[in-house]
Amino acid sequence: LRDVVLVAELKSRPGQLSFPSAGIGQTTHLSGEMFGMRTGTKAIHVPYRGSVPATTSLVSGETTFMFDNLTQALPQIRSGKLRALAVTSAERVASLPEVPTMAQAGVNDFVVTGWAGFFVSAKTPPAIVAKLQDSLIKAMRDPEVVAKIREMGSLPGGQPQAKFAAFVDSEQRLWGQIVRHSNLSLD
Repeated sequence: LRDVVLVAELKSRPGQLSFPSAGIGQTTHLSGEMFGMRTGTKAIHVPYRGSVPATTSLVSGETTFMFDNLTQALPQIRSGKLRALAVTSAERVASLPEVPTMAQAGVNDFVVTGWAGFFVSAKTPPAIVAKLQDSLIKAMRDPEVVAKIREMGSLPGGQPQAKFAAFVDSEQRLWGQIVRHSNLSLD
């Protein structure tokens, strides 16, 4: 698989190849750090001020590989400027059905998804939280909304509040582990 070629190249040239990110501590950065942890490789991190300049560095050949949000990368992939090696979701995505998941490409324990959530103050009355939750789930099941989200390369959400809270907890643990392992500091 193509990802195996990237891993072999990184192992043959440790610390010589580079990956851009949207900035220190961004998901695009931490995903690169996770990739190094999961594959036993080391690459140079090149932080940019946002995803667009980071992607531009990859397109121009200044950097070697990148983890980017599909909504940002999809137009570049469709135009042939970037080649998708794998998706970081648990399953293949409808907008790139030929692209394997990280597990299918040989990198296990690597599921990273960009997500957005709705949060309210902890003091919000339960009745209002329930009404907001019902409205959000209804919107996430609307066929037009689902179609638009999928068109952008994303997956619609709409989890019940308790399940979403558990997901946020797991994300905090995962990224905390990556930050600690990589000795990252945001100063």
